[in-house]
Amino acid sequence: MPSWPSFYDEARKAGMKHERILSKLSEVLGDVYGPSFRDVVIKRLDEARK
Repeated sequence: MPSWPSFYDEARKAGMKHERILSKLSEVLGDVYGPSFRDVVIKRLDEARK
């Protein structure tokens, strides 16, 4: 399983905006791991990065 904080940090370094990263991750995480897992990851990333 990927390190979501590391992925987030690399995406920010590449110039992606916070909202875009969360939007892209939300779709993929929901499809692959399900909505409950997605919600936890997105919430933690959102809280940690704002």
